[in-house]
Amino acid sequence: MLSEPPLEIHGTMVRVSSLGYIRLREVLDCYLKTPAYFRAVGQSIPTWQDVESEYQRLAEDPSRFFLGVEVYRSSQLVGVVDVRVGYPTKEAATIGLLLIRADQQGKGIGSETLSLVEHHLKGIGTISRIWAGIGRGNRSVIKFWKSRGYKPTFRGFFGQIRWYEKKL
Repeated sequence: MLSEPPLEIHGTMVRVSSLGYIRLREVLDCYLKTPAYFRAVGQSIPTWQDVESEYQRLAEDPSRFFLGVEVYRSSQLVGVVDVRVGYPTKEAATIGLLLIRADQQGKGIGSETLSLVEHHLKGIGTISRIWAGIGRGNRSVIKFWKSRGYKPTFRGFFGQIRWYEKKL
C-alpha cells in the first residue's frame, strides 16, 4: 500500500502521507537525527542501504503503509510511521514504528499523527483494534502509548517487542 492509492491525511498541524522512494533520504535523515531511539531498542542507526532495502520490502507487501509526517509550516519530513493492516488478526492493525525526529518531539506531533492514523484505520471498516510494538529497551515511550489508551497485552514479549493494544 505504498502508492496505491497514495494516502494523505491532514490534521491541524501535520500532514501524514504515503512515502515514495524519492523521500528515502529524508527518512534516513529522521533516523540519523533520532539516535536515542535506536540505542533504546538495541539497534544500530540504519544506513542508506538499510532504508532502501526496508522500503523495497514494504513495497512488496500490500498490507503495509509507509508514511511520512510533515509539519504544515514546512515540507520537511519530521517523522515516519509503519503500519500493517490485518495483522496479527484480520480485524487488527499494527503500528510497527512511529518515530518523530528528536528535535521535533514534545510538540504534539506524535500525538496528532497517532490520532490521524487511528482515525484512518477505523475508517477502513474491518479494523477494531490497533497494536503497537514497543522495543523492550524503549521504556520512555510507554507513557506516551498508555496515555493514548493503549494497554499491555497478555501476549508477552515476542522477541524483544512488548505489544500494547487499543480497541477502537
